[in-house]
Amino acid sequence: WPGDWRDAAIAFRAEGRVDRAWLDEREVASNFPRVLALLELGHGDRWREVPDLLNPLFVRHRETIPAFVDALSGLPAERRERVLAAISAARPDTAEALKVMLASR
Repeated sequence: WPGDWRDAAIAFRAEGRVDRAWLDEREVASNFPRVLALLELGHGDRWREVPDLLNPLFVRHRETIPAFVDALSGLPAERRERVLAAISAARPDTAEALKVMLASR
């Protein structure tokens, strides 16, 4: 893993910080590989906060949701299922919405 990905995972697990996953606010899509990788990880006690990693996308960058869904659909099925399972554990409605968007692709 690149150092900034590892740092983002550590910051999230230690303090619930999502800002380290979204380093480039101008090129939002450039963050997708890092965010998707972080969503796949088991985060122990922070599992309920895993969907918070998507807050910047759903709050400030809604126009990039289709590109995020494209990135998610481009993952191998096993990785995609881990991402959706992590989101579903804490926010089933968000996971279901992503599944609907994936199905429409």
